[in-house]
Amino acid sequence: MDLNIFKPDDSDRAFIAYIKREALSGITCHQNGDVKQYWYDYYKALMELCKASAESIVKDSYDFISNIISKQDYLRYNIPLYPIDITKNDFEIIDNEILCHHKRSFDLVWISVHKLTDEKSIYYRNAYSLQIKKTFDFIEKKVYDKKHNDLQYTIFISKGGVINGDFIDFIFIRTKDYEKGNLRLNLPINIPVCEVFFKDKDDNKSLIYAVDHREPNLKLLMEKYNCPICNNTEIKELKLNLRYCTNDIKKTNYDNIIFKPLNLNEKNDYRVTEENQRYDLHCKLGVIASIKDGHLTVYYSKIRYKKIDHTYFTWFTGYTLDQLKRILNSNNQNITFV
Repeated sequence: MDLNIFKPDDSDRAFIAYIKREALSGITCHQNGDVKQYWYDYYKALMELCKASAESIVKDSYDFISNIISKQDYLRYNIPLYPIDITKNDFEIIDNEILCHHKRSFDLVWISVHKLTDEKSIYYRNAYSLQIKKTFDFIEKKVYDKKHNDLQYTIFISKGGVINGDFIDFIFIRTKDYEKGNLRLNLPINIPVCEVFFKDKDDNKSLIYAVDHREPNLKLLMEKYNCPICNNTEIKELKLNLRYCTNDIKKTNYDNIIFKPLNLNEKNDYRVTEENQRYDLHCKLGVIASIKDGHLTVYYSKIRYKKIDHTYFTWFTGYTLDQLKRILNSNNQNITFV
């Protein structure tokens, strides 16, 4: 280990002098021989790289390193730094003469049974990456935070917490983006998702990823690319609702609840009336809920975007509005939202 290579020299440019100073400090502060050797090799390679750049057409070593750093994400994902052409000659066969990858990017794949001018002929395997924020475990009935990144996988789309089977998978480049040649590939768009564990119809543990349909980066992805939305009927039939992935689902049998009115009096702007064994909950918007023969009807369209005190549903039925939604989601035949 020759530390003399890091001694100052009057001919050193400022950036080389800086690296030498930090190299000596970084190497000598460690006692472990293997660690010292690692940092010696590291700074030696860095100094040689900078010296090579200074001796070449790139005169400023600092600018040279800064330029590499600014492109580090492109280098990490092997994304071409410059625009690429889209012609038959730019692709190589990778699978059964049907799938062909671009010679400058393995992640750009042409489905050769389609013409290059077809809208769904070229898909980009690096269009997005996953940022996992939460875990919903429907097997253990638990929800917990979990943060890490993952590669591009199928993403299911949730609406109001419900995963209805809609998903995106193949992300196609729009023909208008390469019809004139010079296609510039973008860095992957980070999509915040949750991972969802559940038992499938064969009682096997399964995992999918889900994103809220309002997620801005999902909308950005759909603006930049052609993102066909498909539907998985098996997932749809499971009726997974992220809002109800909690322990109290086990504790309450929502299926058999029969509703009876708790109050027949007035309170502030709310009152309950009875006629022909039908009980109505009134407010300034009119009737917002009714009970007849054990069946509850919630006129949700009236109150959905209105500022009303939802605690009056508890006063009328014994359940909060969120609990009523949960009862509905549990396929209780004695409740209807209209």
